[in-house]
Amino acid sequence: MAEKKEIMTALRKLKEKRLLSSEAEALMKPYEGATFDLRLDFVSSSRSFGSQKDPVYDSGQKVLCTAEKWDVECDVLFSPENNDLVESLEVGQDFLVTVKFIDYDSLYQRVIFGKVGSELELLEELVEASEEPVSSDLVVGEETVEEVPVETIPEEKVSDFVILNVIFVERTF
Repeated sequence: MAEKKEIMTALRKLKEKRLLSSEAEALMKPYEGATFDLRLDFVSSSRSFGSQKDPVYDSGQKVLCTAEKWDVECDVLFSPENNDLVESLEVGQDFLVTVKFIDYDSLYQRVIFGKVGSELELLEELVEASEEPVSSDLVVGEETVEEVPVETIPEEKVSDFVILNVIFVERTF
């Protein structure tokens, strides 16, 4: 059985190299039916009309996501009994789901997964509010150096290179 890392590496290769449809299909053929857990970031959803490659997903939802930290867009098909769940997802929301590889869509250049099983775990990143006030000072090594306001740089020397060098030199002395 193919591992998630192999599949995601192949998908990144497809994204970078823009292979022909036949080459893409040949590259992805060995992964058909592979099942694994995948962390996804929700982008959008729409109804999946017509018959899908797997009839379990007919009349369900198609969810556009970005996969983990792989920088790969994918479509995840959900069966009709998950329609309410999909409609409750918000843009940017992370979730963990078990998926199976169904196909690669050469037109949109993205993989199509199908959700398997009944579980979907919504992930929430823990954000702790800091009680310390936010300072505009920068720490260099052990010393605290006050930021140099951009307004103090003469107008004739304003360029990204000059600004970065002036700020760097003033902070290191």
